[in-house]
Amino acid sequence: MVALAFEDKYDTGIIVTGDGDFTSAVKLAQKLNKKIIIAHFARGYSSELNQTCDSEIILDADYMEGCYLDY
Repeated sequence: MVALAFEDKYDTGIIVTGDGDFTSAVKLAQKLNKKIIIAHFARGYSSELNQTCDSEIILDADYMEGCYLDY
């Protein structure tokens, strides 16, 4: 995420994690004018990381409902 931010390869990044260890990487990407969205499950995520990101996607049953195909 950080390397690609330095190379200006994206404007908005989506990080799929709840791990607070990524907070400093998110802050660095944001200093490079990148918007970072966090996608996480409803429980078990870092509130610090969540607050650091620009917006969030909660991966719950409602969000996932349209992702499945019936064959």
